[in-house]
Amino acid sequence: MQYFSTDFPLRCGIKKEELLGECLNWIIDSPYTSISQEEILRLPEKNEFQFKKEKELLEYNSARDVNCEVTSLRYTKTDHQFHWITTISFLLMETSKEVWVNVKSTCESKDTSTNLPTIKKPVIIIRLIDKFGGGIDDDLYVNHNPFILSDDESGYIHATNLITGQSSNRLPIVYVSCGYNGRHALIPERIARKLSGLAHVIVEPSRSFSVKIRSRSSSRNVYGGVVGVYWPNNQGVTLHRHDRQWGSVKDFEEEIYSQISGILSKRMPLMKCTWDAVKDIKNRAAIERLKTEETTTNELTELYDNEINQKEEELAKIRSEVLRLESVVRSLQAKNPVQGGVTIQVGDEDDYFPNEIYEIVLDAIKDYSTRVKEGSRRQHIIISILESNTPDRASDEKAKIIKEALRGYREMNQKVRFALESCGFEIDADSRHWKITYHGDERYTYVLPKSGSDNRGGLNAGSDICGLIY
Repeated sequence: MQYFSTDFPLRCGIKKEELLGECLNWIIDSPYTSISQEEILRLPEKNEFQFKKEKELLEYNSARDVNCEVTSLRYTKTDHQFHWITTISFLLMETSKEVWVNVKSTCESKDTSTNLPTIKKPVIIIRLIDKFGGGIDDDLYVNHNPFILSDDESGYIHATNLITGQSSNRLPIVYVSCGYNGRHALIPERIARKLSGLAHVIVEPSRSFSVKIRSRSSSRNVYGGVVGVYWPNNQGVTLHRHDRQWGSVKDFEEEIYSQISGILSKRMPLMKCTWDAVKDIKNRAAIERLKTEETTTNELTELYDNEINQKEEELAKIRSEVLRLESVVRSLQAKNPVQGGVTIQVGDEDDYFPNEIYEIVLDAIKDYSTRVKEGSRRQHIIISILESNTPDRASDEKAKIIKEALRGYREMNQKVRFALESCGFEIDADSRHWKITYHGDERYTYVLPKSGSDNRGGLNAGSDICGLIY
């Protein structure tokens, strides 16, 4: 079975009749339906109905209690090979007037075929946001546009709260950091529309913004063009880097979308925003009504049985979610050593590229290994550490890029500029020199002349820069 699910808020105060009307319009506007507008108009105006035509089935159910109203439309379409089922459920809160929607789509094969098609994001999500407007999720509105952080104190506070999990948003945060060249690794407007109703896309305004919030966020912010997906309730961050494995920016965006939609589809929906919730509210109301009337034991028994079955279904879903979370915990625990592992606090310093500090620590251990006593316990531990850890040595690759770019340096041409910026340098000019600063950190600044004087000048500069940085 292929599965898609997400829930998000809509604008407050929408009536259930408006919501149902837009869902029915979505169906009759589809090029794949045989249901006509005239047939839709003849549907009964009540809290429950069914309509079947050929291989399509419409089911609608609605119920209310003292706190909320829950309404749900299920649309099933069968073709020669698959059953397609889309359920759209709305939770309308009585006091706050909040409106939440859950959209769930499944695709089931009629036989044992394993070649199930991928479920795309249902168009009804875009239609609902376009028609009614997205609601507020903590302090972020649901819409089709990215949120550009302001490069001021309010922007720093906002970004820090989102990154460190101090916000109570239900949708994940897709944080798009600014690259060293001042650009982003994807197109924020395009990914924001693709993820509307699934996640909030937050865009960093400048490279210096990362530096300013690093200490505020305890170095939990992504930077240098990396895209970080910060999961709600402080459940961690997933990193996405647009490197050589991606053929295009669009492929990179698709990978981010696929991961987010896959994880959200495994998340439990809001408890009262489902098809089953409508049945549960109706059953409870019937039990309460019968308690005040004269009725037979069989009728009450049947209603209690229905309620028990409903609870068992809910428990089965909860058990499934517990099993999934346990597997996540086991995965995280597997990455943390129980014995023989080492955790080192690095203070205020942070990686300026993946595994930078890890490389430096191993280099220091390797250097120490030449001075340790032969045959000693320390030597055996150090040799074991070095043999068990083989980093990719990104620093060697970056040093090679810089030295090659500065070989025969005469001027700051496009090739030299691109190489330096790709390695994390910011470039500024004065009247006679180029000032290059590593990751905006003034401790690591080097001055290049605007015109090179001899063949060895560039090689010496490359060696000096790599000695300072790597």
